[in-house]
Amino acid sequence: MSRKRSARGSVGGEVRPTTQRILESLSATLRPRLEGARVLDLFAGTGQVGLEMAELGAERVVFVEGHRRVAQALRKRLAESEHGGRCELVVGAIPSVLGRIEGHFELILCDPPYDWEAPESLLPAAADLAVPGGLLVVEHHHKTSYPPVSGWDIYCCQKFGETRLSYFEREGSERGRVIN
Repeated sequence: MSRKRSARGSVGGEVRPTTQRILESLSATLRPRLEGARVLDLFAGTGQVGLEMAELGAERVVFVEGHRRVAQALRKRLAESEHGGRCELVVGAIPSVLGRIEGHFELILCDPPYDWEAPESLLPAAADLAVPGGLLVVEHHHKTSYPPVSGWDIYCCQKFGETRLSYFEREGSERGRVIN
């Protein structure tokens, strides 16, 4: 019997963790942008990625998780983390919960379920949360399309087997760097 992933990022409360290889690549790519950065971790799951960003120098990390049982485990993990004081957890389904998020972020990380039914809603919904020049990084199945929309430019893409990291840069940056 197959269990379908919910739009909240889990299968019955189970999560698909980011692999160590992807986390290392993501960390290396983002390290120059992390010192003092504000980070938003969408579909946070275990919180592994956001906590790594805090360890590497992010000033603040806001985690968003839609599955209540997963969020409860994440809340406990944040309370036990040495970086937990710089972290906040918001519970709710994406994209609707994004209107409750306060502030602007230099980095938005997103690891939705591979079969999330609303990928086209992500970039428009996150636009008001990113600073000009901020990055949004989506970890997704390589066959799922996250095409750029108005206000976002493709910064770069990396492929790891069936997983792809797509980096989008919020318009308004002086960087203007596009890599494929």
